Amino acid sequence: MKKTAFLAFFLLVLRFVDAQQQENALLWRISGNGLEKSSYLFGTIHLLCKQDFFLPPAVPTALQECQRLVTELNLSDPTVFLQAMHGIAMPNGKHLKDLLAATDYARLDKFFRDSVGLDLTFLGIVKPIFLSWLVTPRAINCPTVSYEVELIKIAKQQQKEIAGIETVADQLKALDAISLEQQAALLMQLLDQPSDQISQLINAYKNQDISALYQLIQQSDAAFKEYQQSLLVQRNRNWVERIAHFSAEKPTFYAVGAGHLAGEEGLIHLLRKKGFVVEAVY
Repeated sequence: MKKTAFLAFFLLVLRFVDAQQQENALLWRISGNGLEKSSYLFGTIHLLCKQDFFLPPAVPTALQECQRLVTELNLSDPTVFLQAMHGIAMPNGKHLKDLLAATDYARLDKFFRDSVGLDLTFLGIVKPIFLSWLVTPRAINCPTVSYEVELIKIAKQQQKEIAGIETVADQLKALDAISLEQQAALLMQLLDQPSDQISQLINAYKNQDISALYQLIQQSDAAFKEYQQSLLVQRNRNWVERIAHFSAEKPTFYAVGAGHLAGEEGLIHLLRKKGFVVEAVY
């Protein structure tokens, strides 16, 4: 009797461990809720050092099963960049030197001259959140790879339809919820970001530990938490409706930032609440 009880307990522990492991993966299958064929959800890092880049073998196979690739923005559409250009300048003639202390502005100006080959005389009219996209690859100091770009290459080889889960206008609206002053402060923080914080994010991603990624986001500075509603929560709620619509049309492979997957307001939980079966794929 004792032996039977121990075996039952041991099996229960194994099932618990397995359930815990299943909540940490980058690739997820979406089924049920009336879908005739499964769709897939994959968490990305928008920019990663080339030596850290990896693609789980199940990803190209899952993409092959689908008829469409959907990323946050349709980067295969050249008009996306033209649309973004209309929203990158600060309003009312503001300049970065109006938002930063003189010493910070001088340090940032030197960084751009040394790393980008341009000074802030002209670049200073660009919203700081967009300048951060120029700082990031140079701050991590390595040749970089974009998951979205690589997946689009595979989708084109497989002759898939490519679309965006949101428009440029949607993304600009979310970013504009962050004040220009706070964008400038976050830009300086990015410049000074300790390498160990970047390493923690990369290691969590390489371990496919979306729970750890979510926790790292939650532990970020108070400024980000203030804007989490517009950057993560509201976008996730909008995306869930679009995922439901797109998936009902045809099997679709979704590739979005891994920070959108976990948590009570994450895509996995929201899709399950909507009636879908969402299962990790290893």
